[in-house]
Amino acid sequence: MDAIDLRILNQLGLNCRTSFRNIARSINFTTKSVKERVDSMIASGVINRFIVLVDPSALGYSRVVSFALKKDLIDKETIEKIKQIGDIQFEFTVLGGVKGFSLLTKDESQSHNRVENMVRFLQPALLGAIVQDQLSDEKLKIKKKLKRLDYQIIRQLVLNPRIELHVMAKSLSVSSKTISRRLDKLQENHILEFTVLPNPREIKGHVVFFIDIKIKSDKKFKNVSENIYHQLQDYLILSRIFNSKDTIGLVLVCEAIIDVENIRSLIEIIDGVCQCRVFLPTTIEYNQETILDAIDRVSLEVL
Repeated sequence: MDAIDLRILNQLGLNCRTSFRNIARSINFTTKSVKERVDSMIASGVINRFIVLVDPSALGYSRVVSFALKKDLIDKETIEKIKQIGDIQFEFTVLGGVKGFSLLTKDESQSHNRVENMVRFLQPALLGAIVQDQLSDEKLKIKKKLKRLDYQIIRQLVLNPRIELHVMAKSLSVSSKTISRRLDKLQENHILEFTVLPNPREIKGHVVFFIDIKIKSDKKFKNVSENIYHQLQDYLILSRIFNSKDTIGLVLVCEAIIDVENIRSLIEIIDGVCQCRVFLPTTIEYNQETILDAIDRVSLEVL
């Protein structure tokens, strides 16, 4: 990997649907050269795959429960207990013998008790846990406006985030104009985010790290997120793992470990940021089947 590869990765991490032609123009390369480099990064495992992040509230989930465990204390019973709480969206391992999970849970009467029971059960191995509410009046209004066609579009994009509009249109028997209009609306309402799932082990010669940013108030989210991206304009963002009303999760890459602390310090002093934590991941896994199953389930409930 060289500096050009990282610049390409940065653009795909911010939006993996960005055309190779547009990327080529921005770095003064040919479209063919960009495609060859992307294909090479996929073949070598630097790019695990392109992914679509779907707002959990649009899929009927009300909470995201994230927690970290001591890896050597995790057994089969622990995994089964975790699966009883919710659907696993992300699994990751972190330097220092830590394994993390991000679960999507529904708004059921017993879900809160199940989470509390899980925390007690995992206590010997538990290093930390965070529960994030995903529902708001605004999100509920947006979800009610989603049609079955929207979920069909989302499903196609989850399976192939870079699928072309005309291919989707033909598959769903609608016009490309309709697909484009609905997709624009999904992105405007932050239902979908397009990014890259990187493989930290294959990005050799650089430090890959995950930064978890907590925001004081969802009212400050827009200003804080814009400020964060402004502060990070000189650094490379590989992937946006998740955005919610009070959290931003980014995978970044830098040349030296000292840069990690510099970036953390830059973000921590931004007005509206209440906490900024850094992790050094060795693997990141995204459970696509969880999302596809949720799409199929929810799409049956709409017209």
